[in-house]
Amino acid sequence: MRNKSQRAQAVVELAVFGGLVLFLSGMLLSYMQSQNDAQYTEMEAFRRTLEKACTYQGEDEDGAGASARMTLFQNRRNVNLADDFQKRSSQEASGSADVFWAIPKLGTQPQNLQIFRINENERQWRKNMNTTDEEGNVHQIEGDPPFDQEDGTHYVKIEDRKFQSDLNFREETNKLEDTQQITNMRISRIKEQLNTTIPYSIRHRDDINATPEDSDPVLSNGTLWNIAQRLYTDTDNPVNPDAPGSSYEYKYSSNVTQGYEVVRSKTWETPFSQ
Repeated sequence: MRNKSQRAQAVVELAVFGGLVLFLSGMLLSYMQSQNDAQYTEMEAFRRTLEKACTYQGEDEDGAGASARMTLFQNRRNVNLADDFQKRSSQEASGSADVFWAIPKLGTQPQNLQIFRINENERQWRKNMNTTDEEGNVHQIEGDPPFDQEDGTHYVKIEDRKFQSDLNFREETNKLEDTQQITNMRISRIKEQLNTTIPYSIRHRDDINATPEDSDPVLSNGTLWNIAQRLYTDTDNPVNPDAPGSSYEYKYSSNVTQGYEVVRSKTWETPFSQ
């Protein structure tokens, strides 16, 4: 009787502590995944910034290369064994990099680039730059708005990004039975739109050598970039149908049509024994 009691206690302890071990292992794997995403995003931001800086070619008199700064945002859907159809919202990873790779023409400053990349969409802006003519006179070449308003005392400050996700998920389960077998089908339909707004403000500082601060007075506000992106997958690519899909990777792009759904299905059959 005692042996049975001890065995029962051992089974209960194994169930309790085994579940705890599995839970802690899942938490550890999730943490490792998030850290890997953060590191990968930082490295990708540096590689893309380096490519932009060393391949930039402006006007003939601008020379080659540029001083580039990129901010990268990615929305990722990581693997979750308890949620194989990815019902939950995506997780965000971000990174930034500054690279100077320029050979400007004598008497000119290198072009400054401000770049933002959000998932599969990217935009860049040129900032003001100065050039000196043969007589030593300094001329300013205006950049792209709103950075063309920058001078010694006025500068553009990128404010906190605004982000909103609209997620819709539907799941269907069907069962078909005939004389030969039972067929079960599970179909999921997921639709998600990400709306991202990057605001900016024009601020004033008295000392051109002073570090910009949040207390600097705001002269005006505006929107640098407002974009709506929709979910799609690498294997069913509505952005570029001819591109071969190498993996079932979730991506977001503004080129995806409104209302597009990612459809996944699973079918399994149970034949009757003869």
